[in-house]
Amino acid sequence: MPYRWLIAVQSFRLVMELMLWLGFVGGFVPWQLTFKGFNQDIIVGLTAPLAAALFFRQRQLLKFEAILWNLFGLLLLVNAVVIAVLSTPSELRVFLNEPSTAFVARWPFIWIPGFIVPFAIAMHVFSLAQLLPASDRRRVFRFPRGGKTS
Repeated sequence: MPYRWLIAVQSFRLVMELMLWLGFVGGFVPWQLTFKGFNQDIIVGLTAPLAAALFFRQRQLLKFEAILWNLFGLLLLVNAVVIAVLSTPSELRVFLNEPSTAFVARWPFIWIPGFIVPFAIAMHVFSLAQLLPASDRRRVFRFPRGGKTS
């Protein structure tokens, strides 16, 4: 698969962030989960097409920059997940404003934690796996064999 596809596909996050904003305007998504609040995941969606085009030109492959972009994207995704967890109606709740993130337990929003977030993570991981040299991949993705620990 071409390197640029795994980065360009992250542009779907722009649409997701706009949907969260519309949910906030509609009164069922908390402020902190939007780009106006603490969720800056929209940056990945906005920069994905540009990053795919710039990092993977025909004669130039900017692997280091692409790796940094992927790591930054993962950090923003982790940030969004932490904000969502800290906004749930539970003992972990830090953001006490209403509404909570209980909306993600209902259809069709269950797709966000059930598919959208894992998909975004997978695309970053697959992109990093393509970009890292094979020797580094073996070190990073090493699994123990046959129960031996050493």
